[in-house]
Amino acid sequence: MAGPMGLEARIRRLEDLEEIRQLKHRYAAFCDDHFDADGIASLFTEDGTWEGAGLHHVGREAIRRFWQPVDPPFASHLMTNPVISIDGDRANGTWWMIGPMSRLEEGRRVAYWQLATYDDDFVRTPDGWRFRHLRVDLKFRARHADGWAEG
Repeated sequence: MAGPMGLEARIRRLEDLEEIRQLKHRYAAFCDDHFDADGIASLFTEDGTWEGAGLHHVGREAIRRFWQPVDPPFASHLMTNPVISIDGDRANGTWWMIGPMSRLEEGRRVAYWQLATYDDDFVRTPDGWRFRHLRVDLKFRARHADGWAEG
C-alpha cells in the first residue's frame, strides 16, 4: 500500500485535474462556436479518436474534416458531474452533458434538447493534456415543443 502523497505530487495532481477540466471546457466552447473544426481538432493527439453515433474519426485531420461542415444556428454544451482519474501521464474522465440547441428544418429554426454522456481518455503531451479518445453517447434529442417524456 502506498503512503500519503507528497506535497509536490498533490499539487501536480490538482494542476492536472484542472487542466483536464479546462480542456473539456474548451471542447464545449468550440462546439458552441458553430463547431469550430480547427479548434476541436487541436484538442486531440495527432492520432486521437472522436467516437459517437456509430461513427469513428481517427486522427486530428479526420476529426477536423468531420466537424468542418457543421454549422447549427445554436448549440450549448453544459458539462456536468465530472469524474476524473489520473494514472501518471494518462487519465480518464466522464461527464454528463445537457444542451439546448436549434437546427434548421425546412428553412426555420427548431428548438431541441439533448442529453449525452462522455467517456474520455486523455494523455499528457509536450503541449499539455489532449484527448486520446473521446466517446459520446447521445441519450436523447427531443424537440423542445414536444418534450422528452416519450423519448
